[in-house]
Amino acid sequence: MTRPDISYAVGYLGRFSSNPGPRHWAAVKHLFCYLKGSMDYKLTYSGKNTSVVFDTYCDASHDDCLDSGRSTGGYLTVMGGGAIGWLSKLQPIVALPSTEAEYMVATEAAEEILWMCNILREFGFPLAWRFNQSAISMSKNPEHFGQMKHLDVLFFFWL
Repeated sequence: MTRPDISYAVGYLGRFSSNPGPRHWAAVKHLFCYLKGSMDYKLTYSGKNTSVVFDTYCDASHDDCLDSGRSTGGYLTVMGGGAIGWLSKLQPIVALPSTEAEYMVATEAAEEILWMCNILREFGFPLAWRFNQSAISMSKNPEHFGQMKHLDVLFFFWL
């Protein structure tokens, strides 16, 4: 998909593709109207920003799928002033507190970051790391481990 602005809407509507109702068709029509009105929108890489620094932002909803109780998570990676990677999808398991949903999407974002770092390294770019200090502090606080120890080790591979 080359339109990150509709990534969430397409993923959400895709959940109902096997049995869409009138509200779903109305939402699809609304999305088509949005696309028609935004055909001139585009990602622009002007070359003016020569920085090879990229930033990744991630977030998750909590319990927004009424059928399964699962959360939706997503991330956006920006480099040189434009989006180079994004994801929005229903998470694989039910997150009990919202912190778990955030950890799950942060793990997927970390996988994307590692992949991008490997590509940049292959092209000969030097790498420097910046981390969110509050997230690191929270992940190392023993008080939080008791509340999240039922999460699979997969979601903590990057901490």
